[in-house]
Amino acid sequence: MSATKSNTTVNNILLQILLFGGVWLLIPFIFNDLDINSYNFRRGSKILVGVTLLIIVNTKWLFPKLYIQNQIGLYIVLGILLLMVVYLSLETFLDPYLETLRDKPPRRPRRGSGHNNNFNFARLFNSLMPYLLAFVGSTLFEISRFANQKTKEAMLLRSEKLETEMKFLKSQINPHFLFNSLNNIYSLSYLKPEKTPDNLLKLSEMLRYMLYECNEDKVPLSKEIDYLKNYIALKLLKDSRGMKVSVNLEPQSPNLMIAPMLLIPFVENAFKHGNIEDLEKGWISIDLKTVDQKLIFKVSNSFAPTPSTKDEVGGIGLPNVKRQLALLYPNNYQLDIDSKTNEYHVSLEIKLI
Repeated sequence: MSATKSNTTVNNILLQILLFGGVWLLIPFIFNDLDINSYNFRRGSKILVGVTLLIIVNTKWLFPKLYIQNQIGLYIVLGILLLMVVYLSLETFLDPYLETLRDKPPRRPRRGSGHNNNFNFARLFNSLMPYLLAFVGSTLFEISRFANQKTKEAMLLRSEKLETEMKFLKSQINPHFLFNSLNNIYSLSYLKPEKTPDNLLKLSEMLRYMLYECNEDKVPLSKEIDYLKNYIALKLLKDSRGMKVSVNLEPQSPNLMIAPMLLIPFVENAFKHGNIEDLEKGWISIDLKTVDQKLIFKVSNSFAPTPSTKDEVGGIGLPNVKRQLALLYPNNYQLDIDSKTNEYHVSLEIKLI
């Protein structure tokens, strides 16, 4: 993936250099002026060097570090500074070097008797124009490419969202989980009938959330947390002996918006692999909090080589979740997974903007 991206960047830079710098090398060919002593050849070579430097610096550093990060003012200031540095460097170092390649001494330009200041300003503007056009053209080129990339990502996201929703309907509504939950609630209706309505309501809320509310791009964090709580509560109906499950889902900012069904796969995996039926060694710890606009979600569990649950159909899976994170929260999340011999730790931080 990185090699492909690197090749794309190199091809993009070469294309821009060809567009904004190559034209100056065509001028000597057009005028049949290929002698190294000629003004057209020397000026075209100098401009090509300057344009190449401008495009490389702009494409690899200035544009992605400043413009894309909405630091437009700083981008303009540093762009102007880069333009002047490149121009002065070429005039100071490259121009004298090109003069040394001439077979004849350079002719002194004829000086006009009047309008000297206007002439100098016009000459400076004329000298800067190729570099200015190259920098502006490179910026417009990158803006167009960035917009096109975002459009493709949006289309891909919509496509994957539809695919994910279908997976929710086929696999997230896990028949095995529903069957066990209904079976546990049925048993509960004989042993503790007063608790049956509450657990039926939990199951109903989960189904409503999955079928209807998840159609939105983002939902309040509180709704996602309610789903997690209901899921955990129904899973714990399986055994009344007191499994070691520690849950802390009390964020300071429950009204923050988050992509739906983004957190449940980590909890599902914990119950699937945590072996909590082993009351001595099995355990699960789930913790969620918010700091300003950052969500901090941690799931840890004991790890059994053979999953304790026998579900043939699981959730959307961690690879799918990682892809969604990359598309929905680019550069605004950090996911760390630490798998040890007998433990499994997941730490997810998302800047919810």
